[in-house]
Amino acid sequence: MTTFFYRAKSGPKRLVEGEIEAENEREAHQKLTRQGLFPVLVADARAVVRSTKTPLPKGARKARGRVKAGDLALFTFHLSNLISSGLTLARALELLSDQIEHARLAGLCLELHDDIKTGTHFSNALEKFPDVFPPLLMNTVRAGEAGGTLEQVLKNLSETYEREEEMRSKVKQAFIYPAIVLTVAAIMVVVLLIFVVPNLTKMYDDMGQTLPVMTRVVVGISDFIVDYWWLIGLTLLIAVLIVRQSLKQQGGKKFFYNLLLRIPVFGDMSTRSDMASFSRVLGMLLVSGVGILESLRVTESIMEHPLYIEEISRVRGEVTRGISLSSALSQTKIFPKFVMQMIAIGEESGDLDNTLGRIARTYDRDIGRRIKVITTILEPVLILAVGLIVGLIVMAMLLPIFQINLIVS
Repeated sequence: MTTFFYRAKSGPKRLVEGEIEAENEREAHQKLTRQGLFPVLVADARAVVRSTKTPLPKGARKARGRVKAGDLALFTFHLSNLISSGLTLARALELLSDQIEHARLAGLCLELHDDIKTGTHFSNALEKFPDVFPPLLMNTVRAGEAGGTLEQVLKNLSETYEREEEMRSKVKQAFIYPAIVLTVAAIMVVVLLIFVVPNLTKMYDDMGQTLPVMTRVVVGISDFIVDYWWLIGLTLLIAVLIVRQSLKQQGGKKFFYNLLLRIPVFGDMSTRSDMASFSRVLGMLLVSGVGILESLRVTESIMEHPLYIEEISRVRGEVTRGISLSSALSQTKIFPKFVMQMIAIGEESGDLDNTLGRIARTYDRDIGRRIKVITTILEPVLILAVGLIVGLIVMAMLLPIFQINLIVS
């Protein structure tokens, strides 16, 4: 038998401490529960004595850094595994602070551990760090605490964050590849116009050769870039600042997102990605025991497109008045018929949460296939376009030489 130190709640505000003998932490936890206590910390008595003498990692509590969805996926995954192995939440957080690599998240684990030891609910402890833990995490954890399914809820959260991060990466890949190719092409064209074309132009001027129209156009562009490079740079800088400032405002953000939706192929992919996120998060919240109204509110908070935020807010108002979710969605202009029909079927069968999960998986697979097709087609098309532009510039600068050869001949 092992002696365990425990800290437990025996009432709403009363916290008791003591020792209990058991074979393992799980058995100690069960014994305390049978005694009418709510354990917040159960650990080997000798380990507790050692831990009080061990200082916390230097700077762990003050660490800073952005916590991404991938970091939250690891946090919830490891925490779920530790709890499923029989550890109490406080002990799991204490161990997790040593296992997790993200410095700020490790420090927050220690903060959460201290709050839990004083009897604070996990969801209330998470609410102290709204810049790190989003409403999705806090509301789902609260539902898991209320229903006694915290372990499963954390596992669902981990899978949701992992799939969201994976989908975000796939969409970024579709946009990044053409952006890189176009950037390289722009650099090549600028190098040709700034360094190559002026040297050839000087040679043609010395020869007194009359330049073809195509060559004069290229030379004019080259002269403008060489003479007014500062104006071009200043214009681009101002444009970037205006776009960044506009994206911070609701009207500007809505304008640029609507512009994105009108881009062929990429706009459709963005819509499908939003539908996947909506279905995945809403389904996960419902299966975790969160009410439909609160689930819609949290789902609204994770959407990026202002138009979806407005529509989901309006749908939430309709549901509040007693209208079904499928009927409320049918009054919108942005949700595809496939989504509305599937949700209607899920409501009729009483299996809405799993239906939403199937919708998300359908869109995930579809986006994956589209990205493969896009990258396969874009690669030769972009290479051909870049080669054509560079070839036209080279041809324009070589035309005078061809003319000289013809005259000589």
